[in-house]
Amino acid sequence: QAWGVGGVAAEQAVMALVSQKILTRGAAGGKALKEGYLQLQCDVDGQVVLNRFRVWDDRVDPAAVVVRALKKGIDALKAAHRDAATGLVAYHRMTTDPAWVDWLDAASELQRIDMRAMSDAERTAFVINVYNAFIPAAFAARGVPRSDLARYQFFDRVKVDVGGDLFSFNDLENGIVRANRKAPYHFSPQFAAGDPRGALSVRTPDPRIHFALNCGATSCPPVKFFTAEALDEELAIVTAAFFESNLEVSATQLKVTQIIQWYAADFGGAKAAFLVPFLQKYLTGAKRAELSAAAGGDLHAMKVAYFPYDWSTDADLSHTGAYEEPCCCCAML
Repeated sequence: QAWGVGGVAAEQAVMALVSQKILTRGAAGGKALKEGYLQLQCDVDGQVVLNRFRVWDDRVDPAAVVVRALKKGIDALKAAHRDAATGLVAYHRMTTDPAWVDWLDAASELQRIDMRAMSDAERTAFVINVYNAFIPAAFAARGVPRSDLARYQFFDRVKVDVGGDLFSFNDLENGIVRANRKAPYHFSPQFAAGDPRGALSVRTPDPRIHFALNCGATSCPPVKFFTAEALDEELAIVTAAFFESNLEVSATQLKVTQIIQWYAADFGGAKAAFLVPFLQKYLTGAKRAELSAAAGGDLHAMKVAYFPYDWSTDADLSHTGAYEEPCCCCAML
């Protein structure tokens, strides 16, 4: 808004942006800026990053405290812009809410969170919570992907700064909590050999994380908050809850979510002989009885079918943009 005023007012406006660290005189990509030039903080290293509203130089709280506050904040923003009649969220309007600026500022604290100091349980809970908090933030800041190609780009190219490293949603999911496995429709492990972020990968992936991560689609599991202390129990609960409404069993067929198809390696394979014993650990009541009956038959002859995945979102598309390839100047708008 400074460009149309000129003179002292323009200088004051620019200095205000510098003081808020939205503009910086720092170097980008190791190259010093020309004298008199400033850059948007989001353009450091040539990356569009959701939580570089400013450089975090305040006190750093424990990781779980930071991410719990971010979840609470983004939940409140969604609730404030959700239509009571339709249940849809006007994500674009979220960015005009003063609370959005507060959320972006708070999210900058992740720049100073060290995941290398975490146990696998701490890192898994933390990453799930970060992922789930930043998906709706990305919808607001970048728009909702509405095609297969847009989703492919969205999950690879929208970034979060954690501890000074940049992570896409695929990095968080496939690089860290899936122990550096290939993302669906990709051809290599998420982190290349020699990538220092590979040290953050958990040692053994837990397939139940797929019923904790929410990518914003209707077919995704509900968003919960996860803790390192009770992670095993929490993952068991969300897995059981998810399959209560995402499972059909007959004597000849097991029908499940397409998540199983896309991440078959995490479940030992997308075959009934692997899936029935897995599901029996978590289901109760009628669903467990159906599985027990099926387990008495020939599981190797049982077919596995999939429910179509519903990629629609809770976005009010009349007030939410479509995801487009990143443009730094739009990253905080």
